[in-house]
Amino acid sequence: IGAALGLVLAPKSGKQLRKDIAKQASTLAKKFGKTRNQVQEIVYSTFGKVNNELEQNYIEIRAQVLAMIEQLGAKSKLTQKKYHAIVEEAVASYAKAKKWTAAVVKKLVEDLKLEWETIKEGNK
Repeated sequence: IGAALGLVLAPKSGKQLRKDIAKQASTLAKKFGKTRNQVQEIVYSTFGKVNNELEQNYIEIRAQVLAMIEQLGAKSKLTQKKYHAIVEEAVASYAKAKKWTAAVVKKLVEDLKLEWETIKEGNK
């Protein structure tokens, strides 16, 4: 989340910010086993359009999910049930600040829950 916020809050030109967002999207997509185009397809299927702000929102939510998983660390084994709870909490807390419909929130939760197998493999 910090990296994503740093991108948005740092004083940069629009062109540089878009370049940084694209780089961050690619990096995060790799962690989730997806290409940037696949991330954009998910953003489009969720919001009905793709723009830098929506892509950044999606990146930040995914980063928050990863951060919450990392906080579990060795304290607790990540199970599918825990992962789903983390996804629901991350999306709900992020969506509070946005004016997203219940359908958008539900779609984001569903999309991120589908990442369980990839996340499970990465945590072995």
